[in-house]
Amino acid sequence: MNKLACFEITTNCVRLLVGYELKGKPVVILTKEAPHNFINTDGTIRDIDGLVDLLKTFRHIKDEVAHLDLNIATADLLYPSTGLRIFTGYQEAATTATDGAITKVDFEYILGRVQKQKTEDSYQIYDIVPDSFTVDGPNGNRKTLVELPLGVKSRTVGVACRVFTLPTSIVHGYKNAFERAGFRVEKRAVSDYAYCELIKSYEDYPKNYLLVDIGANNTNVSVIGKEHPYGSIIFTKGSEHLTHHIMSKLNVTYDEARSLKENYGYDERKIFYDPAIISKLRADGKTIPIKQDNLNEAILSFFDSYFTALEVAIANLGKATGGNLSSLPMIITGGGSKLNGIELIFLQKFTVNQPRVFKGSSIGARDPRFGGLLGLIKVCSTYRCSLEDLCQGTVSVARQETKEATPKTRKPLFKKRESAENDEL
Repeated sequence: MNKLACFEITTNCVRLLVGYELKGKPVVILTKEAPHNFINTDGTIRDIDGLVDLLKTFRHIKDEVAHLDLNIATADLLYPSTGLRIFTGYQEAATTATDGAITKVDFEYILGRVQKQKTEDSYQIYDIVPDSFTVDGPNGNRKTLVELPLGVKSRTVGVACRVFTLPTSIVHGYKNAFERAGFRVEKRAVSDYAYCELIKSYEDYPKNYLLVDIGANNTNVSVIGKEHPYGSIIFTKGSEHLTHHIMSKLNVTYDEARSLKENYGYDERKIFYDPAIISKLRADGKTIPIKQDNLNEAILSFFDSYFTALEVAIANLGKATGGNLSSLPMIITGGGSKLNGIELIFLQKFTVNQPRVFKGSSIGARDPRFGGLLGLIKVCSTYRCSLEDLCQGTVSVARQETKEATPKTRKPLFKKRESAENDEL
């Protein structure tokens, strides 16, 4: 049982989930969350010294109630999808084992070649995830496999993969902060990919869908095809903006607005006795009752503008990925998905998409805020034939290139899947 310490840095907090995978499901030992204001809305670090000091508080965790006393030295990181760009590619090479069986070394060699390719300025490859593999088939034909073909006899092996790139400032910035805090960074994944790995472990969720991840200050919209991310876009509206909207509409304090949002939310139920859920004292000494209908109206008026931004994001994402996304099922997640009645609100606007909130079953972390970290547990628990496996260190080998990969006949390593620019909308 390999326990993993998985971290996520959002725009307003640091989250830790300690757990492991058992029979394909993540098991949670501990969760911890600490608020901060060290990250900009674009994911870059505003105050690295402050962030480092906060991360140091996660090095040793003692919980007398749970009888836990943990010293954490290794960190697995969940990167935000902010600025994510995804490419596709294919590479093939001869196998090296004397018996012709495919080994990890063959995959690591191919991924190493992919890793050396030039990326866009200010971007870097941070992960490479295989979609399928090609090996020798009967009668000299090639056959395609979805599962990792370790041990399969073949003269050559090909890998069709997706190449994930993120702004260098985010990749280096987060890694640098953790290393300065005294952690050894081991594995990493982007939130889109981690969510895909988690959601596909539940049979009652679709394979193709729109993922709407509502955070505190941003919403990330991603298109998922055949359980893999193909593009994402972000806009700066989240659950904190809803809190401030309730403040303005109902003339209440921030703490009162947050309490109304978290404890009541949107509720269409009608009851005979309609009490005030909060009362405001006026300057003349009289009280003004605020009822559920008043809160409902304030929440709906926020989502009028929110849905406008979401529709623009979906349209731009469709243009970038070359598909019509208007009828795809919609899965809602993130801390903002905790709002009571949010499915009903989304159904009023996106009926055809059959929106539903993702609800995990992992004991100890059913809160949707930890969904990405649960996915990271799954990503880090298995050999994926990914760039992260390559980074763990391998033996350098010499080999003969296959005919398909020689300079004269080699096709471009990967082509750009026109992913949307993640600017504010």
